[in-house]
Amino acid sequence: LGLLSSDSTSNVIDFAQTHGLVPFFEFLAGVDTVDKRDPAACSQLLSAHNINPKTTLVIGDSGADVQLTQHLGAMGCIGVTWGWDVPFSIPGADVIASNPKEIHLT
Repeated sequence: LGLLSSDSTSNVIDFAQTHGLVPFFEFLAGVDTVDKRDPAACSQLLSAHNINPKTTLVIGDSGADVQLTQHLGAMGCIGVTWGWDVPFSIPGADVIASNPKEIHLT
């Protein structure tokens, strides 16, 4: 599994550590590593780390995450809605999590 974000890589790592997610991911990256709006660059980055996009789960809070999932042919997109003052939806996400504890990996 890989986690890509428009946030900085250090913030992605902090997030994953805070929520105990680090052991579940082979790859954590932020905008300083790759622009997730560039599917070719994302594919190259995943390839460089021997990660198959079909085994990558995109977790994010925007339609850009859904688009990345589709462009990469990733296994799915978890839309996350916590951390914002106003409730919102993420059309096209495979599932929505309103709290980090709702994400269970087995």
